[in-house]
Amino acid sequence: MRGGAKQVVIKVLEGDIPACLGSLPELEHLFLRANHLTGTIPVTLSNLSKLKLLDLGENRLSGSILETLGNLTNLNLLHLGFNNLTGAVPPNVFNISTLRTLILESNNLTGHLPQNVGLMLPNLQILGPGLNGFSGQIPHSLGNILNLTVLDLGGNNFTGSTIPPSLANLSKLETLDLSRNGLVGNTPDGLWNFSGLHTLNLETNNLAGTNGFSGQIPKSLVNCRRLHDLRLSSNRFSGNISWLGSMSNLMLRIVLDDNELTNGFSGQIPKSLVNCRRLHDLRLSSNRFSGNISWLGSMSNLMLRIVLDDNELTNGFSGQIPKSLVNCRRLQDLRLSSNRFSGNISWLGSMSNLMLRIVLDDNELTGTLSPSLANFSKLEVLGVGHNRLTGTGSIPDTIGMLSNLGWLYLHFNNLTGTVPPSIFNMSALQVLNLATNRLMGRLRHDAGSMLPNLQQLFLANNSFDGPLPASLANATKLENVVLFLNKFSAQFLANLQKLGLWGNSLTNMPDTTELSIITALTKCTVLYGIDLSYNLLSGILPTSVGKLSSYFSILALEENQIGGTIPLEITNLTDLASGVIPSDIGRLHNLQGLYLFGNRVEGLIPPQFYQIVRLVQALGQLRSIKSLNLSFNQLEGEIPSDGIFANLTANSFVGNHGLCGASRFGGAKVFQ
Repeated sequence: MRGGAKQVVIKVLEGDIPACLGSLPELEHLFLRANHLTGTIPVTLSNLSKLKLLDLGENRLSGSILETLGNLTNLNLLHLGFNNLTGAVPPNVFNISTLRTLILESNNLTGHLPQNVGLMLPNLQILGPGLNGFSGQIPHSLGNILNLTVLDLGGNNFTGSTIPPSLANLSKLETLDLSRNGLVGNTPDGLWNFSGLHTLNLETNNLAGTNGFSGQIPKSLVNCRRLHDLRLSSNRFSGNISWLGSMSNLMLRIVLDDNELTNGFSGQIPKSLVNCRRLHDLRLSSNRFSGNISWLGSMSNLMLRIVLDDNELTNGFSGQIPKSLVNCRRLQDLRLSSNRFSGNISWLGSMSNLMLRIVLDDNELTGTLSPSLANFSKLEVLGVGHNRLTGTGSIPDTIGMLSNLGWLYLHFNNLTGTVPPSIFNMSALQVLNLATNRLMGRLRHDAGSMLPNLQQLFLANNSFDGPLPASLANATKLENVVLFLNKFSAQFLANLQKLGLWGNSLTNMPDTTELSIITALTKCTVLYGIDLSYNLLSGILPTSVGKLSSYFSILALEENQIGGTIPLEITNLTDLASGVIPSDIGRLHNLQGLYLFGNRVEGLIPPQFYQIVRLVQALGQLRSIKSLNLSFNQLEGEIPSDGIFANLTANSFVGNHGLCGASRFGGAKVFQ
């Protein structure tokens, strides 16, 4: 490099920023954005006294911002965004009065913005400290930066009872982002009157509107004729928005989700929204909208996303989902769950083949799943659970053609027949929920091998039978399996966190006196809970029970035929099932639930029970048990009257003929 160079642009650079760049005294422009630079900002850059543009954004720089950067008094642009910088911004950086653009976005910066920042940076046009950890109040002096066009403070920890009214002075503002902070209170009147505003984002605060207790969004927003992006979700705005359809025909996005914390938005969604011919993103979920939306299919053919979930707080949306939605040929995301839609959805397969997400759960929809769903080759989420879908062979075999599907929710319907084998061809599947239908038959023996990404499997409350496929052990990402109330007849291994198999027909391995499934589950290193209640299991607990996962906290074995002596090794865990209760039970200081009824537990209740200090549904310091049930065993002796037994009733000990206790238990007769 020659010492007289005035501009350096380097692309695809890795490693540290060369310190020798500080030896170019005539350098005015240094662009290093969007490389793979690491390390810290070299102190030598502070020597570049003529530097006007310093762009180090979109790299992997770490460390703090140099205080000596404040010496670069000719800077017009300082871009340090999208790195891993930490700490507070040196105050003298805010003293560079020549700055027009200051971007610090998406780092790990902390501290406060100086209260006089608006006086120190009079020429600033773009201020972007968003997505950091800045805190404190938004400086009122920002209202003095009259040339400001972009103010992005979103994604920080700013607090305060109000947004500074002085921001209404920023008449040239085009983008205002105050989202995801801790702001509360009313919004200044002038905030809604910026004629040149393109983007207004106040999401995820605790804001109300300008009209006092009513908290309505001012109708004056229609004066923002250039507005194309309006995001006000997760606040406390309320009231009627019938005027919304009078907004600019430049509108691209309207996001008003989750304002139900007071009265939410109410009334019908204005049909005049069809006038927003460029609108492609409409999100109004979790409010109190109601009424018919048959006109929705007349929306812009540019629509990409329609999200109207969870408006059932009054009457919800009613009527049929308009078939005219098939006219939205670019639609990718349709979410209408938790409303009161009804009618047949067999036409659904005629919608845009660009669909990525269809979520219609928790309505009153009927009909069958159309084989033409296979046209959605890009579909990632299909949710039609909690409806009234019916039909023999109701899951079409063509569903297996959805090779990109990651989430399939068909639970709580009236689906019948067998699960088509093709469903196990969807290798991208992460969640499969078929629970509470009338499905039957056996699972494919290679199901686990065909679903390598499966994390959640819900098949409960159907009529599945036969052995559980041993191949499920190959689904190494599987975390949660819920299979209760079926007719499965065998057990399997998997790398699970929770396993629910109650209410099946599971039996022990033949020719063994031990509960062999326990030994098998010791290979599940992150398992924390298993429910094998209401099966046909027998035998005794093996000593390997003490080798279950260190996370293990729940073992439920009610209503089986387990007997014998509980091994002392169980005191490494937090639950018991049968046998003599060992005196070391007091070591289980993290016990969350103890369910022993319906087995053959025998012997005395050891006094060490007093040492247990935490159970599910406990009171106060979690020292008072309300979920202990020892019924229908063979326990004997006197029931203690203090410690964790002080608040228990006779219902916890029914069916133990050898027990007696205090008068509040009604004497020994209670336990006959």
